[in-house]
Amino acid sequence: MKSLPFIWLPLLSLWTILIVLFSNRTIQNIELYIPLVIYFVVSLVFAFQLGLINKTKKENFLVKFSSSNSLLFCFLISTISIFSYLYGGINLQISLLLVIAPLIANLIFNEIFSISSKQIGKQKDKLIIKKNNWVEKGKELEQEQIKKSKEKSKVRDLSKGYRKEWKTYLKSASKKYAEFDQVKIEIKRILEIVDFSTYFRSKSCMDDLNNIRLSEDLSLIKEILSSIK
Repeated sequence: MKSLPFIWLPLLSLWTILIVLFSNRTIQNIELYIPLVIYFVVSLVFAFQLGLINKTKKENFLVKFSSSNSLLFCFLISTISIFSYLYGGINLQISLLLVIAPLIANLIFNEIFSISSKQIGKQKDKLIIKKNNWVEKGKELEQEQIKKSKEKSKVRDLSKGYRKEWKTYLKSASKKYAEFDQVKIEIKRILEIVDFSTYFRSKSCMDDLNNIRLSEDLSLIKEILSSIK
């Protein structure tokens, strides 16, 4: 109903003008009215198509604009043809061809343009999907980096605690085993590497420390200390 003032009223006015002009001519053969009847049908189809194009919400502005221009151009050719036939510019056969051909050409053009638009839409959808996948992947990588960073921070904090425990023990043990040179040498060596050795990053270093603390066996203590690199 919204398209009524913009499409149907001008079309009805044009039809009225054509009917008046044809009625003023003396035409004996009813076949000579065929182009006019065909034009009414063709123009009616054009009007319906134009109304559908403006009504649909699925198509974007570019598709609507191109389709509407194509439709109006073809309609203009048909209209010029019927007026040319009316004033004797072209004969019956040519007028029929020029009235019908624009409708067929428009249908073909719209079909090709519709297929192209759908292909472009599919490509656009694929790009959007890829972009969304990249965004999601980026978020996943970011979360993974944050998780790894937290884990490294946790390991670093634990390692600091392990090193602190060992330093406290080694300082105490250096006095306790001052008379045992072999143990003392190992204690001194470990104090020099305690801040750099990867050994103190693992929880197993605390297991070894607990074993040393609980043991009075010097050979076991020396063996554990010697294994620390």
